[in-house]
Amino acid sequence: MKKILIVGGGANQLPLILASKREGYEVTVVDYAGEDCPGYALADRLYGVSTQDEAAILEVARKERVDGIISNSEPSMLIVNGIATKLGLTGNPVDSIEQLTSKGLFRDLQRRAGVYAPEHYEVATEEEALTVSERLRYPLIVKPCEASASRGCRRIDRFDREAIASTFQECSRYSRNKDVVVEEYVAMPSLRTIEGDIFVAGGTILWDGLYYTTRAGWAPLVPMTYTAPLVIGDDRLAMIQSAVRRILHAAGVRFGEFNMEGFFTQAGEFFVIEINARQGGNFLPRFLQRSTGIDYNRLLVTMCVNDDGYLNSIMASPRERRYAIMHSVYSQEAGIYQGLRFDASLSDHVTKVTELLPIGDKVERCVDGTSIVASVDLEFDSMDELYAFTPKVVDGIQVKLSSAS
Repeated sequence: MKKILIVGGGANQLPLILASKREGYEVTVVDYAGEDCPGYALADRLYGVSTQDEAAILEVARKERVDGIISNSEPSMLIVNGIATKLGLTGNPVDSIEQLTSKGLFRDLQRRAGVYAPEHYEVATEEEALTVSERLRYPLIVKPCEASASRGCRRIDRFDREAIASTFQECSRYSRNKDVVVEEYVAMPSLRTIEGDIFVAGGTILWDGLYYTTRAGWAPLVPMTYTAPLVIGDDRLAMIQSAVRRILHAAGVRFGEFNMEGFFTQAGEFFVIEINARQGGNFLPRFLQRSTGIDYNRLLVTMCVNDDGYLNSIMASPRERRYAIMHSVYSQEAGIYQGLRFDASLSDHVTKVTELLPIGDKVERCVDGTSIVASVDLEFDSMDELYAFTPKVVDGIQVKLSSAS
């Protein structure tokens, strides 16, 4: 029986735990919450160990003699890959993951890989942020060096000492290493980007998980409507694959599922915004299984323990495609949650609604990806219908609110 160690027993790790159990693996989970974590009831063994305590997790891995170690938590990915390296398990060099998780190092990586990247600086103090902001071309974007879900990101259109200083302080609070990246803003020709989960297994790269992501004009930094399959010409697809492949090769990446986002600039270059060292969040693996027929959770856990049967079956089988949308619902205003309102033209296409708040709970105005209220799955009968409805989804699914008392 294969033995797998999953770092974290919270909601984001549950799909990995469940996929491992379906494969018949013996599952060990580490989570500081111990018996209070959601994964407790599913695990064969659980240790009340912090997901940031590398020495303690390494001790658990050795004691349980695991065949693989995995996580879907970005802060844990350095530890997971460090332990995999020490024990000779499937994983990546720690340096590879560091270059993806640091937004400053990632821009340096892009330059070394010979792909497009904007001018940027990584700064540790407010004074440094102000100094470099006078050297760059506006507009700028200021963001935490190590964070996800667009936390703290802000576009600044002109030199403004107060705005830069306050944004630095906010970004520093979100950043795991407290550093902040200041870079020249790359203009998006539209509110639509190209995103996807890319699976790497040695010399094999699966590109099936690419899709479009549409954002709202009132929250242009927050991905919302995910549409698959991606419809793009062969030349542009080759440019995407070339840029991503060169970055991953330069980083020394050899295994895992990586969430990527980018877009074609007005000059026609493909700009990779980021490559996250983890699966996409907010139910994206579920969306990918609907749209591609590939169970990415199963793929990740099986390949983690060197079980390549599922990957081989994928490579030998025709792809199962559906015309699918997954929409992450956010609110433009704060208030008390009273449910969702659907435009009549969309209702017949809705296949699943996952509400993340109970009726009567407080709703925050959308500021970043952590403000998500619900996730809605939709399906369509044709490509034309799919893309005709995509721009209607943001306004067609609304959060119903009452005033806060």
